[in-house]
Amino acid sequence: MVPCDRGEDEGFLRSSLRAQTQRGFLISPFLPTLKLTMSKDTKSKSWKMLPGKFLKKLWSNKKLSAVLFVVIVGVCFALFSTKGVLQRVRMEKEKTVWKKRIEEEMREQERLRRFSGDLDTSRFAIEKVAREEYGMIRPGEKVYRVRKSKKE
Repeated sequence: MVPCDRGEDEGFLRSSLRAQTQRGFLISPFLPTLKLTMSKDTKSKSWKMLPGKFLKKLWSNKKLSAVLFVVIVGVCFALFSTKGVLQRVRMEKEKTVWKKRIEEEMREQERLRRFSGDLDTSRFAIEKVAREEYGMIRPGEKVYRVRKSKKE
C-alpha cells in the first residue's frame, strides 16, 4: 500500500483511476477494497481486451505477480508431486483394487481348505477327483466320449 496525503498524490490517484475505468476494469494497489471491478459504461469493450494485454497489466503489478507465482507453484506442487492430490487419488483407486483382489483370494483359499478337508474324509470327493482329473473308471463301466463338431 502506498500512503496518500491530500496533496498532488490525490490528483494522480483520481486520474489513474479514471484512466483505468475508461479501459474497462479497475486494478488499484492504492485502494485495498477495490480489487477488480468492471466499469459500467465500457463493459462491452472490456470483453474485447486481448489476453496478452490483460496479462501484461497483471504482471506489471510486482506484488500481485509474486503472489500469483507462489500460488501457481504451490498448486502445481500440491497436484503433481509424489505426495500430491493426484498421486493420492491414484493410490486410493489402487488400494480398492487390491482389497477386492485380497477378498477374492481369501474366498478361494477357504474353498480350497474345505475341499482339502473333504478329500481327507469323504470317499465321494476322492472318487470325483479321480474321475474328473485323471479319467479313471470303475471296473465294468463304459465310457462314452462326445466329440465336438467343427461348426460350433
